[in-house]
Amino acid sequence: MEEAISKSYRDFLIEACKTLDNCETELFTNALNLLMSGELKSVDEAFEIGDSYKFEFNHLDTSKDTNVKKLVDLIKLLIETKECLKNLNSITDEEVGDE
Repeated sequence: MEEAISKSYRDFLIEACKTLDNCETELFTNALNLLMSGELKSVDEAFEIGDSYKFEFNHLDTSKDTNVKKLVDLIKLLIETKECLKNLNSITDEEVGDE
């Protein structure tokens, strides 16, 4: 409880932005796993252990899978909310850890 008392309103806003960022990352990973085990199963099977590829949000955004689309919508809302909080409160990318 002492930790909560020593934090400011701004500190809690920054913490909320970090939480939204973490949620976004987790949902992206979940949506990508759905995509790779469903719609892009043939692509997944082409990868060898140790292969790496950087997937971008647009890979998810073009999916036709209803479940992936729902997660994409939620990710977009998380991003929009985080950016809104940052803009309203002059929170920098550095404070949140965005790069």
